[in-house]
Amino acid sequence: MKKLILIFGIATLVGCNQPQESKSEPITETQTVPEPVQKKSSANFIVVSEVHEPMGKSPGNPSPGHKNLYSIYVENFKDKDKNVWDDMSAEAKSKPHDTNGFTVVFFFSNKANTPSLNNGLEWAEKYDKYCVGGYWYYPNGSQEMKRYPMK
Repeated sequence: MKKLILIFGIATLVGCNQPQESKSEPITETQTVPEPVQKKSSANFIVVSEVHEPMGKSPGNPSPGHKNLYSIYVENFKDKDKNVWDDMSAEAKSKPHDTNGFTVVFFFSNKANTPSLNNGLEWAEKYDKYCVGGYWYYPNGSQEMKRYPMK
């Protein structure tokens, strides 16, 4: 019985090593990889602080969402570069939103003076002069982007 199993196993292995006829079609076209989306400015966005917290229920909001807060340093920020504002808006809009919650994104021009948002939207007044942009997404779906919101 052992010899029969051994012979069957060897025959199976030998059969597996025989060349197989390929049924796949040859590639006739060159595949292209799409170019990555390029920013319009030289700015880089570095998230320094982010907070995601569930919101409490209220009479007007029986199924609450989340509040999403972001503090972002804008490396290579140039006020006169009109494209940097478009890039900041696109960066803010890329952050998660949920239907019954809100999202707030603040942009700062100095990394050392980009506050943590662990205490919510309260930060020391010294950071205000470095805040170059703010974005708000509200539960009703409206959005707002402001330049220098602390001035």
